Amino acid sequence: MITVGIDPDLKASGVAVIAGGKLVSLHNKPFCELLGWLSQWDKSAVLIKLENPEANKGLFAAHSNKNKAVSIRVATNVGQVMAVARLLHEMLEHNGYAVKLVSPLKGAAKKCKDDAEYFKKVTGWEGRSNADQRDAAMIAIYG
Repeated sequence: MITVGIDPDLKASGVAVIAGGKLVSLHNKPFCELLGWLSQWDKSAVLIKLENPEANKGLFAAHSNKNKAVSIRVATNVGQVMAVARLLHEMLEHNGYAVKLVSPLKGAAKKCKDDAEYFKKVTGWEGRSNADQRDAAMIAIYG
């Protein structure tokens, strides 16, 4: 079984592949390329774990002390990610993939997103990575 973790984003989603219980690759894939890229595997052998940003409630409370322009920008960015996640979910299921929606991660798994060294300790990954790819990997592993 192959597990693909996806951290949705407007420009390019973070994507991680777990095979045989091991993290084997990290990618950034634009929306329009993702389905074609996934077609390299038999759909019946793939589980997609997709982060569901809509599972976060009260997301904007942390931004209430910032100015109005910052609050509007944050709300816009979050709305864009929510839309991408919803469309990815719909597209993947429509095309026959098994999809599990995963709440955004917390705690030690979430720490890996912003801390590449900690991510390396947790996963054993030695290659380059960015925050979206690391988040996708944690979604695939712990989601």
